[in-house]
Amino acid sequence: MNKPGLQSSSNPYDVMSDLMMVILIVFLLIIVTLILSVSTHLNIVSRESTYSGGFQRPSLIADSITSDSNKSYIITYQLNYEKDILISADVECKFSPQMFANLLAFIDPGELIYKDRSLPMLTIRNKNYELEAIQDAHEIENGKVKIWKDGIIGFIDNSIMWSVVKNAWPAFGANDFRIPIAGSFNVNRRPQIYYETIEKDDVKQIIIGHCVLDIHSKEIGIFNSLATALTDFVYLGPFDKEERINFLVKYDGPDAANYYETWAQASDSFDGPFVKYSKSREEFIRYRILRNITPPEWVKEEFLNKIGANLKIMGAVKDE
Repeated sequence: MNKPGLQSSSNPYDVMSDLMMVILIVFLLIIVTLILSVSTHLNIVSRESTYSGGFQRPSLIADSITSDSNKSYIITYQLNYEKDILISADVECKFSPQMFANLLAFIDPGELIYKDRSLPMLTIRNKNYELEAIQDAHEIENGKVKIWKDGIIGFIDNSIMWSVVKNAWPAFGANDFRIPIAGSFNVNRRPQIYYETIEKDDVKQIIIGHCVLDIHSKEIGIFNSLATALTDFVYLGPFDKEERINFLVKYDGPDAANYYETWAQASDSFDGPFVKYSKSREEFIRYRILRNITPPEWVKEEFLNKIGANLKIMGAVKDE
C-alpha cells in the first residue's frame, strides 16, 4: 500500500508510449523538411514559360466547308472528354484556310515512332456528320453532303483542310494524323503550342502565329482538346511586330518584310509571313524560347486554367 502523500512509480508502458510519440514527431518534422526542400528545388528547375494539361492524347477536331459562294471555311470543335463527343455549337469556331494556316504555323504536332513509322503525336479528327439526320434529298448533291453552319450553306470538303495541314507540317501526310495508335510507342517530340500575348486598353489577347484570339472569345475553346499532359504550351513573350520584321529581313531578306506589310493590309486573304517564310519563323521561335520569358500573371488564370493547360513542365536546372 502506498503511503499517503506519495505517488506510485511511473508505468513503463507510459514511458515507452511517450518515447514513441517523440520519435514520431521528430520523424514527421524530418519528412516535412524534406518535402519543403524538394518543393523549393522543383521551383528552381521548373521552366516558368512552359505549361501542360491532362492525360489524353492531344487532338484537333475540324472539318472544312466550301460554301455556295465558293468560299472555304475550316470549322473546329471542342471535345467533351467525358463522353468523347463533340459538344454544343457555341464552341464551333470558323476560320478561313489562311487563318488556319497562320494558327498551325506556331503549333508543332510533335513526333512519335510507332511500328517503325514516324507519326505526329497530335491527331486531327474529322467530325462525323449524321447522314441519317438529313431529311431533304436536296441536302445531298452529287454524292456530297450539304450542310448549314453559322449561316454558311455549303459542302463538306476536307481536302481543303488537309492541303493547309500539308503546307504547315510538310513532314507528315494526311493519313499520318488519322492512324489509330494501339500498343506501345516512343515519343520523340511532344507537341508544342507557341503563343505570345498582347495587352492594349484592358483587352487581353493570345497570339498564336498570325492568329489573334481574344481570351473571352469562343475560339479559345478549341485548345481544350490540345491541352493534355503530352502537349507543352510555350510562352514566347509579348508580341513585337518590329522584332518579327527584323527576323524576316535577317533570314529571308527585305522582300519578306515587304510581304509582311502587304499581308497586314489584306485581312487574312493569304498566308501570313511566318507561314511563307519558315526559316524566319524557326529562328524567331528558337530565339524567344531561349529567353524563357515568364508569362503575365493573367495568362495562367484567364487562359491556361480555362483550357486545362495549367501544369508546369520540368526542365534542366537553371544556371546560377
